[in-house]
Amino acid sequence: MNSEWTSATILATGQSIPFTGSWSNIAQSRNTLIIAYASGAGTTGTTINVQTKGSDYLSSYDPSFQAGSGNDGVPLYAFTGIAPGYQSPALLSSPLPNIRITATGGSGTIFAYAILQN
Repeated sequence: MNSEWTSATILATGQSIPFTGSWSNIAQSRNTLIIAYASGAGTTGTTINVQTKGSDYLSSYDPSFQAGSGNDGVPLYAFTGIAPGYQSPALLSSPLPNIRITATGGSGTIFAYAILQN
């Protein structure tokens, strides 16, 4: 692994809540810092979840792991007590293949990105 490698990936770009983001491949990252920003008075009561992908291997045996099913995204971290503005960052210190952001409850918009470091 290259200890000098850093990168960033965008997870949400002002999408309206509720929102389910696209999967972002972060397999090269050993440490991932997730920054989220909520905009709008209606964001109070919103929960922003960071999810990893359900196992592709298991999806061939159990339909509940296939895309769009209940186990498609496995929760890793939840930003709760949301207020408009930046949220406290979340650090993932284990390698993961994919992540995405989901936001439920409330209204407003969500911005999020991940800083990746090897």
